[in-house]
Amino acid sequence: MTRTPVRLGLLLTLLVAVLGLPAGIASAAGTTAPPVAPLADTPVGFASVDALGQNGTTGGAAGPTVTVSTAADLEHYAGQNTPYTILVSGRITFDDMITVVANKSIIGVGSNAEISGGGLQMGSTTRPGNNVIVRNIRFSDASDDSISVTNSAHHVWIDHNEFTAGFDGLLDIKRASDYVTVSWNHFHGHSKTTLVGHSDTFTADRGHLRVTYHHNFFDGTDQRHPRVRFGDPVHVFNNYYLDNSLYGVASTVDAGVLVEGNYFQNVAHPTYVGYDDSGPGRLVERDNVYVNSGTPETAGTVTEPRTYYAYTLDDPAQVPAIVRAGVGVGVGKVSAPAARVAPAAGPADGFASVDALGQNGTTGGAGGPGVTVTTTEAFLDHIARPGPYVIQVSGTITLPTGSTDGMHDVASDKTIVGLGAGARLVGGGLNIGLPVDDAVTSPPPGAVHNVIIRNLSLSGATDDLINVQMFSHHVWIDHNDFSDGDDGAVDIKRGSDFVTVSWNRFHDHDKTLLLGHDDENAAQDTGRLRVTYHHNFFDGSDQRNPRVRFAEPVHVYNNYYLDLSYGIASAMDAGVVAEGNYFDTVNNPGRVDFSGDLGRMVARDNILVNCNHEIETRGSVVEPRTYYAYAAEPAANVPASVRAGAGVGKVAPAAAAASPTGFAGVDALGQNGTTGGAGGQVVTATTTEELLSYIDTTGPLVIQVSGRIAIDSKKGVRPNKTVIGLGANAEITGGGLDFHRSYNVIVRNIRFTDAEDDAVNVGQESHHIWIDHNEFVNPTDGAVDIVRAADYVTVSWNWFRGTDKSMLIGHSDGNAGEDTGHLKVTVDHNFFDGSNQRHPRVRFGEPVHVLNNYFRANSSYGVASTMDAGVLVEGNNFENVPNPVLVGYAESGPGRVVQRNNVFTGSGTPQTAGTVVEPRTYYSYTVDSPANVPAIVRAGAGVGKV
Repeated sequence: MTRTPVRLGLLLTLLVAVLGLPAGIASAAGTTAPPVAPLADTPVGFASVDALGQNGTTGGAAGPTVTVSTAADLEHYAGQNTPYTILVSGRITFDDMITVVANKSIIGVGSNAEISGGGLQMGSTTRPGNNVIVRNIRFSDASDDSISVTNSAHHVWIDHNEFTAGFDGLLDIKRASDYVTVSWNHFHGHSKTTLVGHSDTFTADRGHLRVTYHHNFFDGTDQRHPRVRFGDPVHVFNNYYLDNSLYGVASTVDAGVLVEGNYFQNVAHPTYVGYDDSGPGRLVERDNVYVNSGTPETAGTVTEPRTYYAYTLDDPAQVPAIVRAGVGVGVGKVSAPAARVAPAAGPADGFASVDALGQNGTTGGAGGPGVTVTTTEAFLDHIARPGPYVIQVSGTITLPTGSTDGMHDVASDKTIVGLGAGARLVGGGLNIGLPVDDAVTSPPPGAVHNVIIRNLSLSGATDDLINVQMFSHHVWIDHNDFSDGDDGAVDIKRGSDFVTVSWNRFHDHDKTLLLGHDDENAAQDTGRLRVTYHHNFFDGSDQRNPRVRFAEPVHVYNNYYLDLSYGIASAMDAGVVAEGNYFDTVNNPGRVDFSGDLGRMVARDNILVNCNHEIETRGSVVEPRTYYAYAAEPAANVPASVRAGAGVGKVAPAAAAASPTGFAGVDALGQNGTTGGAGGQVVTATTTEELLSYIDTTGPLVIQVSGRIAIDSKKGVRPNKTVIGLGANAEITGGGLDFHRSYNVIVRNIRFTDAEDDAVNVGQESHHIWIDHNEFVNPTDGAVDIVRAADYVTVSWNWFRGTDKSMLIGHSDGNAGEDTGHLKVTVDHNFFDGSNQRHPRVRFGEPVHVLNNYFRANSSYGVASTMDAGVLVEGNNFENVPNPVLVGYAESGPGRVVQRNNVFTGSGTPQTAGTVVEPRTYYSYTVDSPANVPAIVRAGAGVGKV
């Protein structure tokens, strides 16, 4: 087997002044810095050796790739018995240790992946942690070890990580573990760095603990770099030791350590033979550099590492430059396919999308007014009203039981959608359908139709959580969480048709999905009940996932089944296509011999893991593609896709639409609304270089920002771009985005921190800009400034956290010639949270529409209209704002302000003056009740909601 040499071509040198190295070791002037070491595909050193039945260290390469952002998901995948590549996105915090079992790669995405508070343990006493790779992750503040390689784990590669501030060891290798490589890591801010060998008395370590340490930076750490017991050989080469106060390497209790080609700087005791109460080991040192350091101790002989693997040493004089350039996280790019995440918006798919029965797909309340409900009374009133409504649920609503047994009727043409991740319906359920009548065997006039239910947690119903019945049709149940109902979670029966159930999580429930009323209901159900179930997570929901009678075709695809009695049951001549699903620990994944007459089932491209039976198949079934087009993803990807995308909090609320409201939605200046990069290529930026390259590209582009990206100053964004964060952890720090004669740009779902000037500057005749669902923290100047004849801008659903100068509209008092007649801006549903001033401060712009924002504890003032600006302040909620609205401010002359329908709590009296052009002369809009604005804005504003 061919091994990659260590050198990687890094033989260049740096000047003393550049690197700050001691005199006498730099090369001649004119040399250039060494290139950053690439992240190699395979390890060097002991982790590369074929031994113990393992050919090198490959981690999870043979399995699917998943992305995790929570401790629960990390623990789940790390503990699976099959290979996985686990991509860590953002910061994951937990206590104690997560056990990692065999055949896993755990790799950070970008430069901001972090595990904090806890650590990773390779293997347990019963489940080995062999063939594991950990790369590109920052470990901090562990309650025990950051990484523990233990219990005979072998073939482990710890590479390009950062370790700091653990409680015990940062990286301990012990209890007969073997064939380990520790490379290109940055250790700092800690005392006990890396231990090899459990204790002086644990002689079971003898003959194991073959470990390679190369190209690590031991940066001010006190001791154990490493401290070794019993292991032979342990190979320590080309590491950089800086300011290690106690010692560098210690070989004890007959260990054999080769210390080779390292650079020790300000290390009083570079190597010890024996330490503290531990008896002496053996240690050979060669080709090391010692600068302002003590004399190394040596003793005996050591087995040569070359008897196991080939390697090439870098010149030890160049090690500080090489290691500083290449060590730690974010240095290279880790290429692995990310799991697909559910779309946050878009039309229904599957059977709910089919044009039939006089209905063109399922559109719910589209076209009707949008309302936000926070009480039981308002919810029940609006779901029963005739005509289309988009009903946004904020917070928890308790549904009464009473004479209806807790079931409450939903009328046609409704969208019921939760705001944020905390919208809940408890105690009762929703009934979509007319009253039951066994005598009706064909669709009656007035059958309920065109209903969408999304992003709600439904629990504790005294009957069904959702019941679709009596020939109801075109129903889409999507991205909800169902638990703890008394009967069914979602029952579809009595002639209902053209339904899609997608991206839901079902848990802590027994009878999950019933399709078909009972064995005697053929008259109503035969030829109907066409339902699509896709991308649902059946998480311990015991049965009926679904149980089907009479229906054909029923399309069950790309669902994740975990720990169930049975998955799908087809009976009474029903026809089911089970396709691309993933069954994990399911006793009977699919049954056609269940109860009553046999059903029919076609199964294709499913994966069964730890299942006691195969899927039962019988007969043929009408193909779903005769009704609609679809693309099934590989079943191997389903656990990752479904865990990442199913359930609540993954769908933007109705307010977070695919297109802006307000001025950015107006057709003007040759631009039809604001569409950003729509129609262009979709790219993902994880580095500063990628982001700056993409925003400077000509033509439409959707730029997905992953993780934390540092920039400086303000960077220009060209026209026709969408810059959107992935998940809830996308961040731009240190600098900001600048729009100079740009247009048609969308910026969404990004946290902006510590900008050295403005975080977002919309200037110099830029137009049609939409700033939506972002978070702004600690800019030096403005969070969002809109100046110099910019126009047709919407700033919506952002969270301004403790900012000083939040939003300026209008460059200066002397800029009337440029700004007058421009600066038409809508500011809606933002959370001005303890921010000081400028929410906004306006010069010359008219109309500026300040709508449904939540102002809380703004010490200087809320809104200021100056220099003849025209501002409408409408439907906002001001809480503890001594000066909610000012006319004129500081040296700026007065503007005009109209205020209407605002709520002022613990706040001063708003100033008003003159008249303002009505925003409705440009666009239509609906005002949320200002009393509900705090709940609505808290639930929907900021990142992670798009």
